[in-house]
Amino acid sequence: MNYFVTGATGFVGGVLVKKLREAGHEVHASVRDPNKAKDLQALGVKLFKGDVTEKESMRDAMQGVDGIFHVAGWYKIGVKDTSAGERVNVKARAMFWSLCRN
Repeated sequence: MNYFVTGATGFVGGVLVKKLREAGHEVHASVRDPNKAKDLQALGVKLFKGDVTEKESMRDAMQGVDGIFHVAGWYKIGVKDTSAGERVNVKARAMFWSLCRN
């Protein structure tokens, strides 16, 4: 099967991608910086430059997949400005699911 994964360069997403590839699945991953995802590419993951806060950057990566794992998230400990967290964890999640339905 073919899967699309957000958050593939993170801790949870990275483990998920490895498990999917070990099981023989094809994986598309949206990454902000493909140069920082060479380890994913070495696993055979097809990389797409994108950001979960930018709806249109997700479309190409989602084409032709059988399932989606949206595990991207933002966290920082001890910061006062959590607006990035709201943008990624709340607003982008809502936008992403609206994109999945179209």
